[in-house]
Amino acid sequence: MGKIVNRMIVILAICALMSGVALAKVKSRVVTFGQDFIVGSTVVKKGTYKLVFDDQTNELTIMEKKTVIAKAHARLEKRTSSTLGLDIKFVADGDRQVLSSVAFPGDDRSIVISDGGGQTAKS
Repeated sequence: MGKIVNRMIVILAICALMSGVALAKVKSRVVTFGQDFIVGSTVVKKGTYKLVFDDQTNELTIMEKKTVIAKAHARLEKRTSSTLGLDIKFVADGDRQVLSSVAFPGDDRSIVISDGGGQTAKS
């Protein structure tokens, strides 16, 4: 009887540890950009990319097929309302456009890129 109870406790402990992984939400969307833009210190050329946000690591990743083009640290900020479509915002830095935030359809939170948090991922 004691072995069964010990096994059940171990199984419950494993389930509790794994529940944090199960709660992680990764959102992604394929987007076509008509202009070059900056993410952190990386220039992303116009084209079609997959935007992926992982709320566990707070990282926004920009991928071309399976290649990571750029990564940036980001944070979630509450919006006043959810958006029906994809909402992407840029800020001007001289003659360049810098990605500042992304909001996925139906979400009431924006993914805001942290200043200086980007890193080059493509060599």
